[in-house]
Amino acid sequence: MKNKNILILGGNTSNNLEWIKKFTKDFQKDNKVKNIKYNHWNTDKELDFELETNKVLNELKEFNTYSIIAKSVGSIITLKAIKNNLIKP
Repeated sequence: MKNKNILILGGNTSNNLEWIKKFTKDFQKDNKVKNIKYNHWNTDKELDFELETNKVLNELKEFNTYSIIAKSVGSIITLKAIKNNLIKP
């Protein structure tokens, strides 16, 4: 992967935490890696797209260029943010 800044977004359930940890560990050897743990993982509520999109925007502030590795709902958050011209991975 050419880009050295990476954001990792998992799927909807907290079962994705191990996936996030693995990818973070694998990629941080040669890159600056950040990840997001969704707030609803600690509650019985549904994912709040606005809240999680704002967390993505906040995490990406220091990166001029970046790549995003996402699965499931992380892909949806990413695509919605791209569509709304909030991010340009």
